[in-house]
Order: sequence, then C-alpha cells, then structure tokens
Amino acid sequence: MKFNVVIAGQGRVVGLNVAGEQSHATIEGQDPYGLAVVFVVACAGRVQYAPPAPGGSPDAVPFVCLDSAGARLGADDFVFAYSLVYAFADRSNENPVLEQVSYRGAPIDTDQGLTISHCEKSKIDDCPTSKLEVSVPSSSQELDYSNLDGNGNPLKESLYVQYFSTGGKISSDTIVIFDPRNGRLSGTGNDFRAPQQAGEYRLWAVVHDNRGGVTWQELALHVN
Repeated sequence: MKFNVVIAGQGRVVGLNVAGEQSHATIEGQDPYGLAVVFVVACAGRVQYAPPAPGGSPDAVPFVCLDSAGARLGADDFVFAYSLVYAFADRSNENPVLEQVSYRGAPIDTDQGLTISHCEKSKIDDCPTSKLEVSVPSSSQELDYSNLDGNGNPLKESLYVQYFSTGGKISSDTIVIFDPRNGRLSGTGNDFRAPQQAGEYRLWAVVHDNRGGVTWQELALHVN
C-alpha cells in the first residue's frame, strides 16, 4: 500500500510504499472497520526523506531532520509519531463542543481575551491561584461502543480538558470533566498562576474525548 506524507511548511508530498494488507476478511464477533494511519513529524530544522539502506531494519524511520548546514539533528530536535484512526460503518464520533472558557467564574471574551495583573512574587509557586474552567454541554458525551458495562451495554465517553499557556503556571496537566459512569463531574476547575512579567501571552483550552475527538479555544492573555 502507499501512504502520502505531507511535510508541513515545506510544500512537499512524499509517497511511501509500505508492505501490508489493504483489506482482510471479517473476523467473527468483530465489527468490520476501516483504518487510516496519520503520521506526524516535528523537526527543528528541515525534514528530508531518507529510505532505509538495503538490508537495513524495516522499522527504521524513513525521515531525517537536518539543520541549515545539512547536519543531522538528534532526538532532542526531531520527533516522529503516528496515530491510528478507525472508521466503523455504524458509529460516529463528533468533536466535543467547547462553549466557553471562564476565569474566576466569568466567561472570557474570545475576541478581547483575558486581562489580568502580573504576579509580584519572586517565586511563581508563591503566586495566588485563580480557577480556569470550561463549559461543555452534556450532549458532547457520546456513547462509546468499545467500553461496555457488565451487562454488555455501552458506557459513555470520558471527556477531559488540557490547558496551555505561554506564561504563568497551570497546576494540572489534565482535568477529567465527564466520567463514563457518572457523567459530568463537579470541581473541575484548574488553578492558574499569573505570569511574573507584564506582557502579551497566549492561553489555550483543549477538550478531548477518549475516542480522538478534540476541540479548543485560543485566547489572548494580556498581563498588566
């Protein structure tokens, strides 16, 4: 089979011929599905296609990351990853809906962003915390047919939110907001400490479901 790999930012498409089956017989008791493989390359330089040498390992990554002089960069500057995306004829997965992001209980205007004061403490961990929260409707939690209860009934998805910022400090990497059995959870705010320097920053809230659905908001963070 052949994969087309798009090298983002370089305007090039590389075709890879990969040994493997394009289809297989249906397995009794298993729902038929389609499968797509998505490859991702992150490089702090220039990506170049480099097929394995004859007799080399078939599992070798067929790309290298080069600096401006053409020297090969190491693992600290180059990441190669892939994701498997399954498609079923009788199943769908909508992305979660992110209605709004709130700070201290007040919605953040997506056009104006969030304006706060900088923290005057010398250590970021001594800065006071304020809650970041997201509003996601219950309809975003769909049935997950791969997760069954003891009676064979499908449970619902798990939904979680991750926050990222270019300044300040976010306390928790991941906050679960919907549980497969209990639905919406309470107390799902995340503590945020303001940056110690005034300036312009960015803030992101990214909502995932456990089946690959994702949505996000990017917000301006103005720090006085």
